Amino acid sequence: MRIRDTWLNGTRVDIEIENGVVTGITAHESRSPPGELEGGLICPHFAEPHVHLDATQLGARLPNQSGTLFEGIDNWAQLRPQITAEDVRQRALTTIGWYLRHGTTRIRTHVDTASRVAAETLLALREELQSPRLLGIPIELQVVAFPQEGILTSRKRQADWEAVVAPGL
Repeated sequence: MRIRDTWLNGTRVDIEIENGVVTGITAHESRSPPGELEGGLICPHFAEPHVHLDATQLGARLPNQSGTLFEGIDNWAQLRPQITAEDVRQRALTTIGWYLRHGTTRIRTHVDTASRVAAETLLALREELQSPRLLGIPIELQVVAFPQEGILTSRKRQADWEAVVAPGL
């Protein structure tokens, strides 16, 4: 396969690909032979720096009528006790699939440390996504411990946060 006259790092190039492997990159010349693809831009995969995969798509269960962050946080607090590992996993995989279809393969998610189920599920999913077997391509998932309701608001919140960030979880 040949990609003709595409942009790579600010330079117009032609790219040769055999069996899914880049075998050659040469400067584009107007007399270059035609390719199966022409034009475009070659760039690194996109990254999503801030998403909450533990809470993704929950608006379908409990809509945020006001559209405010405060109502969204309240809704999450109401739904949090009801979520299961399989629920978190399926919603996260659906959302990750949407990102993947748009070229995003690096995702940083924030997980509420008050939900041990969500934290453990996303940490396990992080390991699974490193293999291309799950979605066809490896996904880099970073999981950030996010104390939605604060760490020092109660002893339980502090204990939840400490448990999630402890080595070995």
